[in-house]
Amino acid sequence: MKRNKTASRWISCLLCMAMMLSLFSGITVLAAEKAASGEEDKVLFSTRFKTQEEFSNFADVPVEVSATLKYGNSAEDVSALIDGSTSTKLCATGGVKVPLEFTFHYNAPTTASNYYISGANDDEGNPGRTLNSWELYGKNDQAGEWTLLDKQSNQTGWKNYEMRVFQLPEGPGYQHYKLKITKFNSNPGTIQFSGFGLTKSLVDGSFAGTTDAARTEHASMTTTLENDKLVISGHHEGNQSAQVYNVLYTGLNIPVTENTRLVYNITPQQPLPNNKYDYDFYSMHLAVDLKFKDGTYLSSTELEDENGVRADPNSQGEGKAMLYAQENQILIQLGALKGKTIEEIDIGYANSADLKADGGDFKGTLNSIRIENVAPLNYSKESLVDYAYILRGTNNFGGAFFSRGLTAPMVAVPHGFNFWAPESDTGNTMFDYNAGFIKGFRCSHEPSIWVGDRSVWRFMPGVNTSANGRAIYDQENVTAKPYYFSVQFSQSASNPASGVRTELSPTDHGMITRITYPENAQTPYINISDVSDLRFDKATKSFSGYKNEDSNQMPKMYIYGTFDQAFTDDGTRAVFEQGTKPVVMRAATSFISAEQAKKNLEQELRGDFDAVKAAAKNLWNDKLSQFEIVGASEEQLITFYSCLYRLYLYPNNMGEQTGNGSKGGWQYMSPYTKKVTDGKLYYNNGFWDTYRTTWAAYSLFTPKQNNELLLGLIHHFEDSGWMPRWIAPAGTNSMVGTSSDVIFADAMLRGATLTDEQWQLAYQSALKNASMSDFKGASGGRDGIDKGLFLGYTPGGSQKFSWSIEGYINDAGIANMAKELGDMDAYTYYKSRATNYVNLFRDGDGVENKWLAAKNADGSWTRSKVDPFAFHDDYTETTALNMACSVPQDGQGLANLYGGRAALAEKLDQLFETTLETDTVGANQGIHERREAQEVKMGEYGHSNQPSHHIPYMYLYAGRPDRTQEKVRQVLRQCYVGSRIGQGYIGDEDNGEMSAWFIFSAMGFYPLNMGNGELVFGSPLFKKITLHHENGHDLIIEAPNNSSTNIYVGGLTINGTPYSKTSIKQTDLTDQLKTQDVVLHFDMQATPGAWGMGENDVPDSLTKGDETPDPLRDRTNSAAVVAEEVPTTLSSGDSIYCADGENLKNLLDNNSKTSATLKPTDGIISLYYTFAKPQAVSLYTLTSASGGKDSAPKNFTLYLSNDGSTWTEADKRENVTFEWSLYTKPFKTNAADYVQYRYVRLDIKSDSEIQLGELELMSTEMPALNADALNGMIAEARKAKEALSDGGYAPLETLMNAAIGEAQTVAAKEDKTDAEIEEACRKLINAMSEIEGMKDLWTKLDAIKKVDTSNMPSAVQNSVRSAISNAEEVTKNYNSTMDALKDAKSQLEQASNDIQSYQDLVTKVEEARQVYEGLTDDAAHKDDLNQAIQNAQTTLNDPNATIVDFNHANDALDLNIKLAQAKFRNAYKNIEAEEFTKFETDAHDSRIVNDGKNIGGVASGTWVKYSNVYFSGNGAEKVTFFYAAQQRDAGGGQIHIRLGSLDGKEIATLTCPATGSNWSNYVELSGELTEITKGMHDVYLYFENNTGKTYVANVDWFRFTESSSHQHIWSSEWTHNETHHWHECTAEGCTVTDNADKGGYAEHVWGEGTVTKPATETEKGQKTFTCSECGAIRIEEIPELGHTHHLTKHEAVPATEETPGNKAYYTCDCGKWFWDEGGSEEIENHNDVIIPQLGHTHHLTKHEATPATEEAPGNKAYYTCDCGKWFWDEGGLEEIKNHDDITIPKLTPVPTPIIPVTPSEPAKLPFNPNAGSSVSKFPFVDIPSDSWYYSSVKAAWENNLIDGVTANEFKPNATLTLAQTIKLAAALHQLDRTGEVSLTSGGANWYDSYVNYAVTNGIIEKDYANYTKVQMNAPVTRGEFVHIFHGAEEAYKAINTVADNAIPDVKTTDKFAAEIYEFYRAGILTGSDAKGTFHSASTIKRSEAAAILLRMFEAAARVSIDLP
Repeated sequence: MKRNKTASRWISCLLCMAMMLSLFSGITVLAAEKAASGEEDKVLFSTRFKTQEEFSNFADVPVEVSATLKYGNSAEDVSALIDGSTSTKLCATGGVKVPLEFTFHYNAPTTASNYYISGANDDEGNPGRTLNSWELYGKNDQAGEWTLLDKQSNQTGWKNYEMRVFQLPEGPGYQHYKLKITKFNSNPGTIQFSGFGLTKSLVDGSFAGTTDAARTEHASMTTTLENDKLVISGHHEGNQSAQVYNVLYTGLNIPVTENTRLVYNITPQQPLPNNKYDYDFYSMHLAVDLKFKDGTYLSSTELEDENGVRADPNSQGEGKAMLYAQENQILIQLGALKGKTIEEIDIGYANSADLKADGGDFKGTLNSIRIENVAPLNYSKESLVDYAYILRGTNNFGGAFFSRGLTAPMVAVPHGFNFWAPESDTGNTMFDYNAGFIKGFRCSHEPSIWVGDRSVWRFMPGVNTSANGRAIYDQENVTAKPYYFSVQFSQSASNPASGVRTELSPTDHGMITRITYPENAQTPYINISDVSDLRFDKATKSFSGYKNEDSNQMPKMYIYGTFDQAFTDDGTRAVFEQGTKPVVMRAATSFISAEQAKKNLEQELRGDFDAVKAAAKNLWNDKLSQFEIVGASEEQLITFYSCLYRLYLYPNNMGEQTGNGSKGGWQYMSPYTKKVTDGKLYYNNGFWDTYRTTWAAYSLFTPKQNNELLLGLIHHFEDSGWMPRWIAPAGTNSMVGTSSDVIFADAMLRGATLTDEQWQLAYQSALKNASMSDFKGASGGRDGIDKGLFLGYTPGGSQKFSWSIEGYINDAGIANMAKELGDMDAYTYYKSRATNYVNLFRDGDGVENKWLAAKNADGSWTRSKVDPFAFHDDYTETTALNMACSVPQDGQGLANLYGGRAALAEKLDQLFETTLETDTVGANQGIHERREAQEVKMGEYGHSNQPSHHIPYMYLYAGRPDRTQEKVRQVLRQCYVGSRIGQGYIGDEDNGEMSAWFIFSAMGFYPLNMGNGELVFGSPLFKKITLHHENGHDLIIEAPNNSSTNIYVGGLTINGTPYSKTSIKQTDLTDQLKTQDVVLHFDMQATPGAWGMGENDVPDSLTKGDETPDPLRDRTNSAAVVAEEVPTTLSSGDSIYCADGENLKNLLDNNSKTSATLKPTDGIISLYYTFAKPQAVSLYTLTSASGGKDSAPKNFTLYLSNDGSTWTEADKRENVTFEWSLYTKPFKTNAADYVQYRYVRLDIKSDSEIQLGELELMSTEMPALNADALNGMIAEARKAKEALSDGGYAPLETLMNAAIGEAQTVAAKEDKTDAEIEEACRKLINAMSEIEGMKDLWTKLDAIKKVDTSNMPSAVQNSVRSAISNAEEVTKNYNSTMDALKDAKSQLEQASNDIQSYQDLVTKVEEARQVYEGLTDDAAHKDDLNQAIQNAQTTLNDPNATIVDFNHANDALDLNIKLAQAKFRNAYKNIEAEEFTKFETDAHDSRIVNDGKNIGGVASGTWVKYSNVYFSGNGAEKVTFFYAAQQRDAGGGQIHIRLGSLDGKEIATLTCPATGSNWSNYVELSGELTEITKGMHDVYLYFENNTGKTYVANVDWFRFTESSSHQHIWSSEWTHNETHHWHECTAEGCTVTDNADKGGYAEHVWGEGTVTKPATETEKGQKTFTCSECGAIRIEEIPELGHTHHLTKHEAVPATEETPGNKAYYTCDCGKWFWDEGGSEEIENHNDVIIPQLGHTHHLTKHEATPATEEAPGNKAYYTCDCGKWFWDEGGLEEIKNHDDITIPKLTPVPTPIIPVTPSEPAKLPFNPNAGSSVSKFPFVDIPSDSWYYSSVKAAWENNLIDGVTANEFKPNATLTLAQTIKLAAALHQLDRTGEVSLTSGGANWYDSYVNYAVTNGIIEKDYANYTKVQMNAPVTRGEFVHIFHGAEEAYKAINTVADNAIPDVKTTDKFAAEIYEFYRAGILTGSDAKGTFHSASTIKRSEAAAILLRMFEAAARVSIDLP
């Protein structure tokens, strides 16, 4: 440095004053609430290496200046002296004379230890103008006298811009300062200088910048001051260890106290040429060092910085917590070195790493150094939120070029409706930590800068309407907390908010701001912007407006606000009067209405500013105080609680409290429907980010809130039909993966408690995302699954690999969810899909060349070679290395792919140990995540972005928990640094996800496998952390020996029980937390141990064992040929066939968007598939076509065969619903996995054509069918046979034996052919499968036998009885055939259906009654419903009712319920076509639109469903449509009318001619129905146009015409009831039954009947009658024969002491007992005959009491019995359980009390305040030293006024009796008068002598002498105690003022009131609380009596009180 010493000293002095405002703002903000330490915060040394002109950044500059100066020829403005810049100056020439006076003014008295004067730009050229001598004065009162503060002279040699600092005397600060200049240096008449101000006193040292040779080895370093920084450059020689230190400041004298800390900011720079990234990290090995006066150095200690890295340069480099090219703050607490003195500050380089042979360069800049005394933050549990710093993540490098969080400082409540934030950028970035200015305060809804903000409006206070732009502030004037933001803007003429202080606190829907203007503000105002139709209302002091709909379907937002003061306005600004008091503005918003915005304000902003602030703080603290931490540094606490703030900031509630609706008054404006909807919708969440951590965190930390959040997500699906993957508030087309699927699944497995209906909605949203191949981009769905579902991966580039890999994770979650919900088809299917990652495994030589990579649709790889480092489209925002282990759902399967667990560990090591040597800084495809990943400095691991977050925990699957522990602790140390300077993250902090990673990992566990509800264990960061859980108890994670080196887990116990597995189900913890605390105790150590490394200690995986995953694969072949007939013989290839099918190949083309059409023959469609080589079919899928879900099959059966003629039913489905078009639905078969077939047939029941998009026949890989396989199958069959034998499956065992025998015959042949072997295998497989499936017969039999049918009609009973009888017979018969078993199973199923029919009717009757009760008297169809109910009840009560009767009654009820509820359409009135959503069951094609008065968009192939159309009366015979068809686009199309379903019965087809040249010409069109239609039906309109035109018609309405009559069509079958039979008319809806031609309505003709079951004594019999005409059956019961009792008498036996007895009684061999010999009085409870054993009679011996002595213990009196029991009383009633209770301890020698224990030993010791020194140690163990009565009891005892109950117990809470009180008062009276107590016990009672003394001396009234013993031994009340003690003295001196009736519960008229008031006034009583309450009727405690006794005896002990 080329500076002279003097100049350097001046600069250094000023540098020492620098207060680090911008760079250390975090400290300023966080230090707002320090614990009292007895030591003020103080900067001891500070330098920022700043140039002189920037001194104003650390100076207290005056706000106003005036001068006596008379300007000469020219002058610059005097205000330049206080503008904070040395570049402007005061320069006056032309006869200016001394003395000159300048008066500087501050807003308030300002304390300082120094002041400065600064020179100007050309002082060296014009030295004569500079100041030589002056005086400085101060005062506070403008009219007061000036006080001389300092005087200077001979100030010469001024340098340009030089600042000189001068000391002020100690004393108070002043508001006004006067600088009186008395001499210039040489140029009279001209003066110049640039500034004046006050500074704080700092310690200075002499800057050196020289190398310390004694501490230099193999390295060199230079340090120079350049551009306000200390620039460091150096070289490390060779590859040996090296170090070099340069001395910066010497001559210091800084004492180290317990609160001293070193803080410095340093920026390591890349040292390599061409901007190449230095992976040797030379420049990281730099650190500031301190030398102490004892010769030691900071670098030689073991002190660590707040990131857990040791302070020395070598450790700093190895710690890798610093980032290149960015400012890093290093903070080291020096308190452990208390007592040392700092004398030198150095900068050092040290490096012992294994480096390159030729060495390397290092360089960097040191930006600032500060040594200060700062008390540590020590917030209470009630204020833990104050650790949260909302500026974390706002100090990004180059904006979004390098993210340190990319957050904004959101002030909000948890999950709040709005954010409120200061903004320095009006764009998405919003706020820059280093900007130093604010443009406004924003109402925000921004979840991420990448998604953007919406519904933004702003306000900004100001005082200068002419000043524009940015309001400047200093960082030290900012407070930034979740619940409160405050800024004091700097004072400047150019600052639009000069001197304004703005404070802001939030509510859910609003905010309150308090704005304090300077007193001299001319036009204080608040500007409001970005509000449409902004209106100010001066009368109500309010404003209002709205924000129009914004992006992502954000609804219109209404704004309402108020001011607490009057104002004027100019349309955008509210302007207040000058000198106004602080203005309070309240504002709230609503998406519902302007009225609701006002209501939100009124509901939430009733309190003043401080109340709202406190409420917001409490909301945050309720969340954050769940956690208590022990053993964390300040930085770690700031990080942890700030991360919690980010976690709970999202997602955001969109609900508002309207007081309406069904959800507790909460409603929201749906962004999808734009309708007000009940509930709370939550938004602002990117699931690709958040699914990894945040939702598991909500589940564990706030489970109740989590339920609400989940329901808030489900509303998106309810409102839009999709669950978007990024909600803000509707969907955005951002990122990959439908991760809400796994969020819902994981929540279910972690114990979330939604209703069944809500879970079903969540499940449906996941299924739709996963398997409906209609990708909707922003709305929902998965990209590329139209082909990817069938390939097992999403094909192609452009992030398709990431779509695949995320899909597998979500599929695993769906599988687990399906299992929980009992959907085993889906469970099997999605579990298999979750292992499809094997399809993307790219094998190679060695683990390092094995990858997961993207494929094309044809199976080829998208890239010829895997580039491990490239950020390209295959991998979303990451690389192949980071995605190589991205299978958290199946770590074991992944390990098996790589070659085992060790190979997986090797692959992970490759990631963490590999770096790209050719990397350059800022290159790499320009993506900021790549640059950030470099700075993680853990190989290629990219913790800077979400796809990598699980990777450190994948080592657990490799059996290497030690590696997980290392990596997790390294990430915690390196990737969350810089909190105090607004950094805190490396990479984007997205919606709390990166924060939740820190929270979980710091706690010691992590949700690795999202979707399975587990937590895996890592390495806890703290010694102890407690989660106060909602379940009522604490989850405690403790690691007492944790440290920065003890990072390995040596052992884990859970509530004391050893636990070695590295994962645990979360519910295993939370379930325990319902009843007890759960303690996870980690034993930490410095080296890896064996914990968690056992074979079975790894977390759970989908794959078990060491086999590679084997997902289900489609066995169909896209090359299969379309056969021309039903296949009967094998061909060389696969084939497919349908008799009437079109485009069958589309079923096999792996594309759901193509489809085949299948048409029925006689109501059946048979689709055949033939395998060239037999295949297993364990699951199949069908995909609905694009034409609509209603064209998909509903009822179908899958058959399998090996010969094409004998078919095995593999699966049967009825009433299947395909919820969506293009939806792939799985179905499990009952075929065993090992059974293979050649032929498959799918029979579909349908009267109309079916459309299918895809068919899959799936199974896992099958082994080859050879001789070894046959022998293996025989062995398996034998095991199965043994299991059948053990299970009681008699006939199945026989069948299995036969199958085994046949197989063994083939196996034993020596010349067997391959074909014979294969055939034998298949037969055995088929037999095993069929037999296994038949076990269900036994299950069904057991189930139906448990059903009570006794109250059901005989038809049901007969069906059940017959089915059970048959099934029992065949299941017990060893020789039952398979056909017999199948028949029995079918009969059981029919019986179960009959039971269900009866139960359905019971349920329907109850439903109908509830509907009936809710109807008004005049409701239509009420009587019809009542009649239907009566008819149904009659049917239920009819023992002979048939199943047909039940179904008829059920249908009638259903019809009449709908009619009564008006849930029907009248077929004969106009049915408005556009009302296709009138009923919940209505439906329509998505292309159909409501045009207001008609339906439009009616293209060919569309359809509409109108539910509940009622054809009453005679039924309909004709239909009429009112429609329009434009000639160009329509005409010639057809309307098909179908009933029940889209493929239901067609009753009419109408052709629609064109109606004109436009769509407005409507005409009527009628047509006849094909049959009379009656009853209630769902009517489907299907539109078709085969003319080539797009549309059919726009329909306004349609209606049907009722028939006048109809021709009966009589059934050939009989219908019957209990008494009659008849033939019915089969016409739709006709109920006519009387047909004389066919026998009419006739009675049954019963025969004689046959006894089908004879009666017995105990069981009824049966007699069956059959009608000879119709075949109806009637069964009569035959009563049981009854039982005759044969009784045996049992004589009475008396009870003894040893045994019980019994009364006389009788028994019968039937098992019943009776009291009488006639058997008429049954004994139902057999215990009633027992006579209890006689009790024991005690024979007691008395043991007399023995007094204790000092030599031996005594005993109390007691009694003993020879049975061994002891008693207190002679009656033996009060047992002594603990025999030690009779013992009286030996006496302890103590001074004789004044009121003695032994009355014969009177005490004579007078009161003596110093007596405590001459008595033994205070003995009473039950008198706590912190109790209020300790001093009173101790003083009274020391002065022998009292004694204990025992030698060591005083029993302070025991009561006193009346006798004891009189004794105390008498003794006190005697002591006061004689100086001693000579009273002893005497008389008939021990207390008689004391009572006589008290009466004689007037202490008590003589009535007391007549009290009974009971009265005297009763507890004394507090009032009577005062009354008695009052008499012990003659007079009491008043020391207190206590007015009459001042004691709240003692009126002057009360008993004893006079004595009580006198004791209060004398200071003897003080009351039980601050109000002086006395409680006169309560008993008095011994502790209270001791205090009163002491105060009575010694006046000095009395207490002053004040009760006016």
